[in-house]
Amino acid sequence: MTYQPVDLTKRELFSLTSVTVPEKYAGHFRGVLLRPEEIQQGIQRLAGELHAVYLKDSIRRNDYIYTIMMMKGGEIFSKALAGAIKMIRPREFCLALHPLYVPSYKGTTSTGQVNFGDFDFSPLEGQEVLIGEDIIDTGNLMQATLEEVLKHNPRTVRVAALLDKPSRRQFDLNLDPVQFYTGFTIGNHFVVGYGLDLNEQYRDLPFIAVPTPEIIDQANTKRSEL
Repeated sequence: MTYQPVDLTKRELFSLTSVTVPEKYAGHFRGVLLRPEEIQQGIQRLAGELHAVYLKDSIRRNDYIYTIMMMKGGEIFSKALAGAIKMIRPREFCLALHPLYVPSYKGTTSTGQVNFGDFDFSPLEGQEVLIGEDIIDTGNLMQATLEEVLKHNPRTVRVAALLDKPSRRQFDLNLDPVQFYTGFTIGNHFVVGYGLDLNEQYRDLPFIAVPTPEIIDQANTKRSEL
């Protein structure tokens, strides 16, 4: 990884009293891994680093940065990151957001299947490409995405991920010349919030939490019955 993330692999979970848990989610979580202010601080760090790198790369004013949002999980993070980069120096770069829908989880388990649908990768040739992702887990989805992106000869490829979970990695993601920028490294927790879901729940949370074993079991049972 190019950018050194904040290491949370040994962090103890915060009490639920440290955040405001919506009533509909009462009893759903063991604890909080990242509070809202920490997430925003992480995004600001990433934005500052990426802005500096793009300037060092001598990107011209108003140059186009083709930003791929990995949907649905990466949408909230990608939009926040793009906004933070733009706020450093408004009108410095043009970050255009392009959603890429690739469902990859059922319950807490990665399906291992990658289908890009009708997403058009052809405009990437010669472009500055930034991929925004909520979490890099097994690396299967990111590996497949990067392989497809690189087929189209972009000028540069950078990946910005809010979270990295290296304990689950199945692909090393060592694809030249891709550069990685990650906000936080976490342990082997299944986490939800800030775009991360469990069967389409919890994306709306402004913090990142760890569900209880009972909630995880219920979600996996429901998915297996579909």
